[in-house]
Amino acid sequence: MPMRFVFARHAHYDRGTNPDQGPLTEHGERQAREAGEFLRDAGIVPDFVVTTRTTRTRQTARLLLAAMGRGELEGQPLKKGGFTTGGENFDAKVAEWRALAPTPPETLMFVGHEPSQNACEKRSPGLVLPKGTHGVVVVFEREGQGDWRVVRSFGGSEP
Repeated sequence: MPMRFVFARHAHYDRGTNPDQGPLTEHGERQAREAGEFLRDAGIVPDFVVTTRTTRTRQTARLLLAAMGRGELEGQPLKKGGFTTGGENFDAKVAEWRALAPTPPETLMFVGHEPSQNACEKRSPGLVLPKGTHGVVVVFEREGQGDWRVVRSFGGSEP
């Protein structure tokens, strides 16, 4: 079975006075559930989840997993962000996050921010995701040490 990596951009959130810790809006909660249903319907359920430290990525991950019929969030938040914008560290980051799991996951999910979304696009020429849109999901697969290829994507929507 190929290894899978799922990138999910956090859902729409309330920027309020503290952008790092703003909670998801109602629209954002709906986005996260729809993205989780998309993954569930495609038969893609992560074995391990990594998020950034922000409230919005943690909430998005919880709602994605709930829509998939999964329980509590397993995994741990990062103290620092995800990919570099150019995606140069894509393979290294995926390997680093896989190493956090108690056993190597077949399907790893990272819930992050727009710079990581941009890195996913740069990693996959031809992949075009809606700019500035929250709730985007991209599923990559790789056989052995081969190249990552996009097998599915889901574009979020804005209010």
